[in-house]
Amino acid sequence: MDQANKKERTKNFSESEKMLLIELIQERCKILENKTTNSISMKEKEDCWENL
Repeated sequence: MDQANKKERTKNFSESEKMLLIELIQERCKILENKTTNSISMKEKEDCWENL
């Protein structure tokens, strides 16, 4: 590919968006980091990620 036509990749998230995401995840840490894999805990994790 010609270097002149190559677009520079942009960042996915701004620093403020990253900090907000970290804050929201930390609030739900116990659910998201739960190692149990039964149907109830998996449903809780799915719901938690959807709410984020």
